Amino acid sequence: MRERSETLYVWLIMGGIASILAGCLCLMAGFGSGTLQIIRGKLISGPAAITALIGVILLLGGIALLTFTILSGAAVGATEKRGVRKVDPRTRVLAKYATNAQGETLTLEWDFPDPKTKFYVRLELGDGNRAEFQCVQEVFHQCGEGMRGEAHFQGRWLGMFKPYIGMPQP
Repeated sequence: MRERSETLYVWLIMGGIASILAGCLCLMAGFGSGTLQIIRGKLISGPAAITALIGVILLLGGIALLTFTILSGAAVGATEKRGVRKVDPRTRVLAKYATNAQGETLTLEWDFPDPKTKFYVRLELGDGNRAEFQCVQEVFHQCGEGMRGEAHFQGRWLGMFKPYIGMPQP
């Protein structure tokens, strides 16, 4: 799948949550010491005001980071199977596997009866790039590991794979 981008999203989410928590703590500390200054008859100034300001900045920054991360992830997920349909005549199948509804990797065909099974094929395209595509079971069975052929894909969706059998590659 997209391990690098998924890891980046996890770190951004954790950073946003940490920023929100730190902002809340700074706000509580700033308002707490500011309240004590008001009770003593002084104006809020110095460290209390700076701490509260830092808290507001951290809180708003964390909320903005979480909002950006969630919207960005949703946009990537919604558009990952869209785009221009492409055909690559010099494709090689590197690996194939399936996952069940629990996310467990399945490699044996008799493990596939679950209708929620998702099928994936990792390909090396003609330009040397490697990519992983999701596909239906029929396309999955046409892709043998090590085979060469013509791949028809759109975004991260593999719509068709025509293997070259007993003929020279283009």
